[in-house]
Amino acid sequence: MLISFVIPVYNAAEYLGLCLTSILKQSYKNLEVIVIDDCSTDNSYQIIEKFQKSDDRVRVFRNAQNSLVGASRNLGIRKAAGNYIWFVDADDWLNSNSIFELVSILKREPGIDLILFGYIEHYSESENEQNVQLPKRIASTEDIFIHFLFLRKGFRSMPFIYVFSRDFLLMNNLEFPEKVYFEDILFTSKAIYYSRKIKVLPEVFYVYNRNNQNAITRSFSKKKILDLLKTYDLLKDFLEGEDVLEKYQAALVIRFLVFGLSRCFKMYFLLPLSERKDLIFRSKLFSFRKSDLMGRLAFNSVLIFLKTLGTDELQLKREYYRNIKYLFWVKNTLIPLKLLMNLSRIYHRLKDSRTSKI
Repeated sequence: MLISFVIPVYNAAEYLGLCLTSILKQSYKNLEVIVIDDCSTDNSYQIIEKFQKSDDRVRVFRNAQNSLVGASRNLGIRKAAGNYIWFVDADDWLNSNSIFELVSILKREPGIDLILFGYIEHYSESENEQNVQLPKRIASTEDIFIHFLFLRKGFRSMPFIYVFSRDFLLMNNLEFPEKVYFEDILFTSKAIYYSRKIKVLPEVFYVYNRNNQNAITRSFSKKKILDLLKTYDLLKDFLEGEDVLEKYQAALVIRFLVFGLSRCFKMYFLLPLSERKDLIFRSKLFSFRKSDLMGRLAFNSVLIFLKTLGTDELQLKREYYRNIKYLFWVKNTLIPLKLLMNLSRIYHRLKDSRTSKI
């Protein structure tokens, strides 16, 4: 069984060697590594070429122009020859023997469309790593897609925590949206919706590097905010086209409110003042404050849902509560959060300086 790894690369020189080594040094050898450089400006491409020369399982491609992650992953899907595809981010890495264990399961249970597995969130040495383990069993009667919308049972949008059947992707014409951010939300939504056989593993196979200060997830822009809003519109259109919007609308609203809109406002308050002054952009985002989406009924629906989360979902419950509390603050105040934070810092500095003088 051939496993294809698809790795988009953009200025990932600091971690790229570790990423590629963690794959190529695995005990399971029947694999190909498709690396797509998205016009890096550091020495990422030179690192990729070095690995290609030393291992013929590495296949290298380069985009003609910077096209973001979606286009690179789509190219990888088209070039892949493996039975299964694993999308890996260039600043992350695999745990040892992960591929062998996955392939063993795939051979025992043919016909799996996608596998979901646990992962480690890796932080700096001063912080503790966090293992994200999944439930050992999900009943066949459970609605997996609604779990995904609510982010329950370990179902998230990041494609690297899944391994996908290549035939399944091609049969359903599944591709990532291109030249936009948050391309993974729509792709993973469709993949989970169309999947007929999903395997969930409690084992931890992947290390998600949260210590990369240059990661895309740490940058903010108007485009990111607008792309995230557009992504949820496209997800709504998809469900409407499948004639299941009514079935999933309540879950979709909660997902958008807590994990979409809250993130948009958080990014907004971290933008430079010049970008926040864009009146058209600002009015589009802040129009939600007066809409039913941020009304009392919507907030209450989230609080009611939180009561359904079990004791094994305390981390998710805290995440929900933190985000909805933030949105409630946005709804009921005009003072930007960043300004409040700055005022707080100034206050504490003045207080400390006075204390030191005394």
